[in-house]
Amino acid sequence: MYKTLVATAALVGLLSACGTTTTPAKPTHWWSAEAPVSRVTYTRDNTACEESSGFSGAGEATSDAYANYHACMRKAGYTLISTNDT
Repeated sequence: MYKTLVATAALVGLLSACGTTTTPAKPTHWWSAEAPVSRVTYTRDNTACEESSGFSGAGEATSDAYANYHACMRKAGYTLISTNDT
């Protein structure tokens, strides 16, 4: 009886996890180009700025690498937009 109860509880737990959906987080910032650019062009510019600055992603917004990345993107013609600005 105990084993059946534990197995049933485990199965219910597993099945309930399958029915759970996660909503992707909405971006809080994005780069906007002064002129229309393709996704390919943006990706090329972003990658070049990441590589040249040594910036590896979120969580380093106060680092020198981020400051260099930000300057590179601005030089390439992009402006950082925050959802708080809209």
